[in-house]
Amino acid sequence: MMRLEILAVAFTVLALSSVTAFKGYSEDLVSFTIKADTCVGNSGDQKFCDDFISCVDKFPQKLQDIFHQCVKQAYGEEGLGKCNDKETLFRSQKQLKEYVSCFLTKLPNKSDLSDSDQSKVDDFKKCEYKVAGKCNKQ
Repeated sequence: MMRLEILAVAFTVLALSSVTAFKGYSEDLVSFTIKADTCVGNSGDQKFCDDFISCVDKFPQKLQDIFHQCVKQAYGEEGLGKCNDKETLFRSQKQLKEYVSCFLTKLPNKSDLSDSDQSKVDDFKKCEYKVAGKCNKQ
């Protein structure tokens, strides 16, 4: 079952990579983020998930707002799941795909961000790589 989930995420990455490249964001960042979503979300470690989601606070406000809009669209009022042996952070692959699609569709062109906002995107990237990089070590 896990292979099917990874395959579904891989297809999502391929389908959406042209959108992100078009918008000026690194395909490596987007690919890493989507893989990290799956790894962290299925980790069963609530602190790990909390640390990962806290990276969103590094985003500029515009992207934080998009994140929260897309979480609400994909997950409703309940929001994201929990990381434990009964639940995963992103609940289901269908909801994760809906969230990712929403976020990448609403994501503004990187060139439309101010220098300060682009710097905050870089801060998010550093945070995410630091936290989710642990996935590669597990």
